[in-house]
Amino acid sequence: MLVKDLIKALDRNEKLEVSVLDAINNVHKSWSSVSSQNVANCFRYAGFIANAESEEILSEDIIDPEPLETLLQIANEKGCSVNDVNAFVNIDNDIAICSQATVKALTSEFLKKNKTVHVRIAMSRIWIKPHPTSQKQSKP
Repeated sequence: MLVKDLIKALDRNEKLEVSVLDAINNVHKSWSSVSSQNVANCFRYAGFIANAESEEILSEDIIDPEPLETLLQIANEKGCSVNDVNAFVNIDNDIAICSQATVKALTSEFLKKNKTVHVRIAMSRIWIKPHPTSQKQSKP
């Protein structure tokens, strides 16, 4: 509906201005055009079937599964097993994107970069103070 309004405005060489009220009306018109059969078919196609009564076939807007079956067949031929949903969902869980740093590793890295700093760790508190030799001595 918004696209139709945009085309009409372009044909008239005008700029399309959409108010909040226009947007609300467009959403209302769009949602009103969706039938309950559309929603039921979407849920059924996704595998959400409540009971045997809801399994009756609704002919409106049923998606042809043949292209999806073809893609699945090609994936299986290439060695990709997409039948296991959990394997697909968790496919990247084992990929190491970064290592978990420990306090010991962090402090040793800090000490390597800042050799003039003393770090004292005691009772889960960290105190950082300048090393006594790194302080500039004031000249009299």
